[in-house]
Amino acid sequence: MLNVSHKITCPICKEVRETRGFHKHLKMHTKTIISEKEYRESLAKRRGYDNYSDYRRCVLNESMPMEKDKSCSNYLGIVISETKYGQEILQGIYKYVVHMPNNNIGYDYRCSNDNINWDKIDVKSGCLMDSHGFSERIWKFYIRYNKIPNNFLFLGFDNRESLNLLHIWMIKSKEVIRGNFLHRRYGLAITKESNSLSHFSKYECKCKLDKLKECCNNK
Repeated sequence: MLNVSHKITCPICKEVRETRGFHKHLKMHTKTIISEKEYRESLAKRRGYDNYSDYRRCVLNESMPMEKDKSCSNYLGIVISETKYGQEILQGIYKYVVHMPNNNIGYDYRCSNDNINWDKIDVKSGCLMDSHGFSERIWKFYIRYNKIPNNFLFLGFDNRESLNLLHIWMIKSKEVIRGNFLHRRYGLAITKESNSLSHFSKYECKCKLDKLKECCNNK
């Protein structure tokens, strides 16, 4: 009985292989591809990005850096909220303000008034949006059960295009909000209606808002 040998070209590495055992060769490539994809996604998340596509667009694409790319998911959170406004706000509250690297876990700033006792601050930002179940538009902030910071700094903007800062809230992580500690919540919604704004007025930095907007806009 003749032993007929058939060959096939691998579509991935272009190597000509015997058909017998070809599925094992192809499976090896599949594992490698998955491994490389997982590594890229992991790399992007470690550096503070939602996915590898955002990382490439915001960091690797020199023609469109994150500071100029408004479509980048980190433009609002890092460029506007943390860098432009966050530092100005915290410098008006604390004597010492240290901005952490973008991929720092759990918080964005270390702040102190005596250089001994330091607070960890996590900056959260959001734009007004429509949401099912709410009659008014809302600001939605994601806490994700973060127990690391002492305080959360919430910045409420009008929309992604204008990025006008409308509200500033500073809330302790152990503050009880609607029956639960803030750091034990996945998210926090603040509606535009007067009752909701009134409820959170005790956390609002109203006296700083106009001064901060003027200072930042003149930079």
